[in-house]
Amino acid sequence: MLVIRPETEQDHERVYDLVSAAFGKPDEANLVNRIRPFEGVMSLVAVEQDDVLGHILFSPVTLLDEEGNRREIKIAGLAPVAVSPSQQKKGVGSKLILDGLERCKAAGYAGCVLLGHPDYYPRFGFQPARSTFGITSTYSVPDPVFMAKELHSGAFDQLSGTIHYHQQFQGV
Repeated sequence: MLVIRPETEQDHERVYDLVSAAFGKPDEANLVNRIRPFEGVMSLVAVEQDDVLGHILFSPVTLLDEEGNRREIKIAGLAPVAVSPSQQKKGVGSKLILDGLERCKAAGYAGCVLLGHPDYYPRFGFQPARSTFGITSTYSVPDPVFMAKELHSGAFDQLSGTIHYHQQFQGV
C-alpha cells in the first residue's frame, strides 16, 4: 500500500538518488538538498514497504506587485516532483500532488504555482497563471508553462504581480 508521508532525515540519500534518476541529472536533487532546511518547506515521500517511490517538494514563494511591494498572501511553489523511473505512469506522482496540495491547504496556503508541462498539471486544477490570474514568474517561459491553482476559492481575486521563488532555485 502506497503511503504519502513527510520526508525524514533517513530518507535524504534515497530521495537524492530517486530525484537524480527521475530527471536524469543531479540538478533537481541538489536543489532539494539546498532548500530542504529553509522554513516553510514541505518535503513529502511516497513509500511502499519502506521503498521510496516518489518525492515532492513545496516551498514558499513571494508575490510582488507591479511596484515591487510584497503581497501578503501565502503561496506554495511546487518543485520538483519526482517518481522512480520504474514506477512512473502508475499514479505515484498524482497521489503525491493531490496529497501535497491538501497538506498545503491545511497549512494555510491560499494557492500553489509551478512551472510544468501544460498537458499534465491541468488535471489537478492548475491553469495558466498570467492569463487566468494576472500572475507572472521571474522565469521567462510561455504562458501555459507557468501555472497556478487556488487552494481557497477566490484566493487570487484582485491579485496581480510576479512570483519570486526562493533564491536557491537560481541556476536550476
